[in-house]
Amino acid sequence: MSSIGSKAWHLLILLAISFLIVLMVFGDTLSHPFMMEDDRLLGMWAGPLNLDSILACFNPYQKLLVYYRPIPNFIYLLLNHLSAGDPLVCRFYILILFTVFIALFYLLTKGIFKDHRIALIAAALF
Repeated sequence: MSSIGSKAWHLLILLAISFLIVLMVFGDTLSHPFMMEDDRLLGMWAGPLNLDSILACFNPYQKLLVYYRPIPNFIYLLLNHLSAGDPLVCRFYILILFTVFIALFYLLTKGIFKDHRIALIAAALF
């Protein structure tokens, strides 16, 4: 049982360190206004979060879309809804998601290579 608790603490420490590093690297951009690309993507999903807007994310014939990327479109819809169009909050959510992806990548590479040092190096390079 203590090994499960130890693994959970290692993962929490990894998440905290990863988030601090990500915040140090990308923290300067948190307070900037949305850029052209952000406005185009987030502005597309500025409507209410309902079944129609969710289905529009997965519609390959949507006129507003340049590329068919349903999962990023859905994430942009959620980010716009959760942040209420505030760039600071939206980018903060993106940093949290990036930190979670780093932790998942660490767990995946640790499971594949069975070595936490290789997984840590791979996650740091990710």
